[in-house]
Amino acid sequence: MHSSDNRGDDKALKLPSVGAILGNIPGGQENLLPASALQDPLRVDVPMWLNSEPAPDEPEHLYLYWNGDKVAEKTWTKPVLPGELFLMVEPRYLSAAGTHRLHYEVMTFNGGLASSDPLVLTIASSPALGGDQGRLLFDKEVVSGGVTAHYLETHGDKVLAEVPTYNRVWAGDTLSWYWDQKLYTDEWVGSRTLTQADTLKPLLLTFEGKMIRERGEGDRFVHYKVEDRAGNNSGHSRPANVEAVPAPRDLPWPVVDGATGTGQEVVLDPFDAEEGATVVIADTVVIKPNEQLWVQWGEPGSLGAFRTATPIVAGARRYYIPKEYVARHIGKALSVYYDVVGPEGTLRSEIRQLKITTLDPGVLPITQCSHVIYQNGQAVVNWRDIPSEGLKLTLKPWPLMTRDQHIWIRVFGQTIMGWREWVAVHKRPLAAQELVAGVGGTDNLTVSKSWLGGLIPDQGFLVLVYVSFDSGITWPDSSNFPTLHVVFSTD
Repeated sequence: MHSSDNRGDDKALKLPSVGAILGNIPGGQENLLPASALQDPLRVDVPMWLNSEPAPDEPEHLYLYWNGDKVAEKTWTKPVLPGELFLMVEPRYLSAAGTHRLHYEVMTFNGGLASSDPLVLTIASSPALGGDQGRLLFDKEVVSGGVTAHYLETHGDKVLAEVPTYNRVWAGDTLSWYWDQKLYTDEWVGSRTLTQADTLKPLLLTFEGKMIRERGEGDRFVHYKVEDRAGNNSGHSRPANVEAVPAPRDLPWPVVDGATGTGQEVVLDPFDAEEGATVVIADTVVIKPNEQLWVQWGEPGSLGAFRTATPIVAGARRYYIPKEYVARHIGKALSVYYDVVGPEGTLRSEIRQLKITTLDPGVLPITQCSHVIYQNGQAVVNWRDIPSEGLKLTLKPWPLMTRDQHIWIRVFGQTIMGWREWVAVHKRPLAAQELVAGVGGTDNLTVSKSWLGGLIPDQGFLVLVYVSFDSGITWPDSSNFPTLHVVFSTD
């Protein structure tokens, strides 16, 4: 029997320890127990207490408490060995989620009782997904139009989806997300472990354009799951159905009826579009119900540009370009393309470069001159037949003749002093009646007799016609209509 009668000190015991506890992290749950440690008895280690002298007639006792309930104990009647300083908590005490208080008491050989401070432990429950069974939230463009090449181009080549807030988001939770070609095939995209900062803002998952393109077009089933730091799993969220059309839409260049060539650059003879041109869009071009196709002839804002969304026949892919918009580009090149306009923006086709050739003078009208007769193919006028008011000039209407064309008629003759010029028409727009009657058909377009009288008779005179097809902005370097050469006769 011991001669001393010391009592235990209730503040002398150190905290117990549980080796299975996960290390604490900022924003995480305190002293979290992993789910894997809850299936078997949980080992609790205690440090050796002071003044331990157990004997057969003066034993020492160790008691373990779980939320105030005694769950395990040990007794010693001989010195305590270091390998004996532990107790086990049975699994039946480890089923309830939440925080739990674990402490122990020691009754020493002399009857002194000491108690440790409690160690707080956390048992986590499986994460409960948020609203609509955790279905991911995509922006309106994705919901209505799917993931398209245009969407990826305008959103940094990625798609973001928001995770509905679940109860409760903790640092250390790991989110894994999937982009399935078939439902619940778990085609993994990525995983992410949350930090404390993540718990203070909306949770966004990223789906990169490269991955989306690699997995192709079609309906995709997008879902995720949450695994908390303890290893509890939420199971899969309800899948969000997303249409994926990530490859750029095939929008080949348009076809212009009558144009020759098979590459990007083609050529159109304006006589093949005398009543206007026709632009054809391939039937293979995909146009969605909420989209509109617009054909563009020439660059917007430029002279001769024309834009239309109305096909020649409803439901067909043929679009009429009025002849005045063809005529304005005679001798020039222009761009021809189409836009597909929808809720997600504008998609532009490949651009066709169309060259419209000049009008062949061989099929254009030649100026007519009054009192002229033809002898062996030569235009001849007898000086005696020229009236006092001079010779009248006329020019019949020509193909693709429009109001916004300008005309310039110059008459040249040679005198003993050199060439002289008579301007019959000076760079003016065509009149409406001239489209029907021709130039000079309704007005007094003449060459003065006095002017003609100063010419060398056997040289005669030349009538040169210049037509500007772009409202007088540009003029040909030389006459672009047939030249009339008239000589005088005194017989």
